[in-house]
Amino acid sequence: MAAATKKPVRYCPTCGSPRIGKLYSIQSVAELTDTSESSWRRRIDKREIRYVKVGKSVRIPAEAINDYLIEIPSLDEETLHILTKE
Repeated sequence: MAAATKKPVRYCPTCGSPRIGKLYSIQSVAELTDTSESSWRRRIDKREIRYVKVGKSVRIPAEAINDYLIEIPSLDEETLHILTKE
């Protein structure tokens, strides 16, 4: 079985922190995917999807959403395009 290849981490040239890309609120992700907020909160609680804490807010990186949803055939191309553009 072949080992999974990881994407290289991109770093900010100014501060040296890892670049996360576009971040979405749980409400935004729920609207984009036409699902409930509670289903996304449950995925976060179960650690099924990567997330970032910004203060007290929870944000989900676009790349994490794309990685999680890429296998769902019902996801329309427009939504997938919105999630993948940076």
